[in-house]
Amino acid sequence: MSLIPFVIGLLRAVFLKFNRTMIISKKNIGISLVSLLFAVSAFSQKQKAVEIQLNYIQSPSIEVDPNWKYSAIVIQKNKAELLEKQAAYQAKVDKIEAEYEIAVEKADQRHQDALASYQETLTSRNEASTAEKVLISKPTEPTKPTVYKKKITRYFIPEPLDGEYLAQQYLDLKGFSKSLDEADFTLEVILEGFTLITSGKKQTDRQKEDGNASWEITYKNPFGIRVLDKSGNTIVADNYNDQQQTVQVLNSMKTYEVSSKWKSEQASLVGNIEGESNKKALLKADSMLNDLVGFPYRMKTLELYKAKHKRMDYTELDEAIAMVIRGFTGFVNDKDQAVKMLNDASAIWTKELATKSVADKSARINAVVASALYINLAYVSAILKDQEKARTYFAEAKTLDVGRFDTKISELEEFMKYANKQIK
Repeated sequence: MSLIPFVIGLLRAVFLKFNRTMIISKKNIGISLVSLLFAVSAFSQKQKAVEIQLNYIQSPSIEVDPNWKYSAIVIQKNKAELLEKQAAYQAKVDKIEAEYEIAVEKADQRHQDALASYQETLTSRNEASTAEKVLISKPTEPTKPTVYKKKITRYFIPEPLDGEYLAQQYLDLKGFSKSLDEADFTLEVILEGFTLITSGKKQTDRQKEDGNASWEITYKNPFGIRVLDKSGNTIVADNYNDQQQTVQVLNSMKTYEVSSKWKSEQASLVGNIEGESNKKALLKADSMLNDLVGFPYRMKTLELYKAKHKRMDYTELDEAIAMVIRGFTGFVNDKDQAVKMLNDASAIWTKELATKSVADKSARINAVVASALYINLAYVSAILKDQEKARTYFAEAKTLDVGRFDTKISELEEFMKYANKQIK
């Protein structure tokens, strides 16, 4: 019986030692796997994306002569209706003012008559004998009556706009001269009309707790654009059916105040929103017109690639990217030098691709690096308007079928279509 505790203790010790050995072994295996994965990732060739901004002049979507001159006008479709509404409102205001003036004049006359009667009675009483004064009551001096003017609610009426002024202010077609008298074509912006759709009190959960509220307004402000030739025929047209916009005003006022505040300030509050909405509409219209028939200055960020590896030298690929950055920056102001930079970069990539070994993952120019360089070449060729080369390089990148570039290949294909038509 005395040996049983000893045996149990010995077995427990052996079990604990075995268990600890297993834990250490598992830990060592885990560390070894992590080290192996780190070694593989640290010494594998990778592409490195570089975002570069391309500055360029965008060509028109349709064929136009850069020597043409243009005129511009903004048309407010419901301007006549708005003028009628404003005139009707002003007529109401004028009528109330006139009625008020007449009422004040009549009240003044009644007051003067009452004063005259008062003075006459007062004089008679003062001149009367003591006995007679008992029979004449002392008159009360009349007070001037108060005349109240009728109130009229200043409801919101969209503002009639000066189309010529707005066209001069907001419509600027890049690459063309503006002329009112000798225009070869005309730009039109048709404002369909600012519409207040809904308005009402709005409360968040936090505002409810604090006893506050805001006033929420929903509106829309669609417009259309047209380009007309000398004879007034439409060359091109487009519409911008603006989605409903929502904005909050009178933010975080006390719940019992917000409705009355809206009622008294509705016209000015909505008027401010309409003004800002019209500015945005005109700026959008200007951008759309420039996309269609202008030569606007544009900037586009493209993602090109270089390569990296701890034990391999990719200095020339770094130099190529530096050339592209200089070329993209000067593409507008010094195009000849920019083209030279891009051609030199392309020559470096082509030279490197001659050494590719796509079947060998450890090769300096393996499938991943090669695919990245083909994408670079396709982008630059598209910018330089060499569509045949761009399509060839695109096909090479696609054939390599490097999974990580699937999205990039799609973006490249879209850019090639855009560059062919709209990069000048």
